[in-house]
Amino acid sequence: MPTSEHTHNDRNRRVAIVEDNGGLRHELEEILKSAAHITLVGSYCSAEDALEEIPGVKPDVILMDIKLPGMSGIECVARLRKHLPTARVIMLTVYEDSDRIFQALIKGALRCPAT
Repeated sequence: MPTSEHTHNDRNRRVAIVEDNGGLRHELEEILKSAAHITLVGSYCSAEDALEEIPGVKPDVILMDIKLPGMSGIECVARLRKHLPTARVIMLTVYEDSDRIFQALIKGALRCPAT
């Protein structure tokens, strides 16, 4: 009989993408669609679209661009946390700006140690 931890690990992870770069967003979509145990539940090009739709699809994980047109990914994370306190948010960025990364962490993004 499987343990609850084993059952939890076997279920599909529901993932949403928030990325304004269409090419990168498409690549991420293709990777996630081909991955076992992952269900892509939404892909959005702006924080505003994400805020409108993501609470309804209830992802387990959100891949969030840190710098989006209009509202930033940092502010979007802060607002999504109110609706989805247990969702894991992974910030996507090409920036090495410590202040932006620190602000993302304060707002609820995950820290993933470098390998």
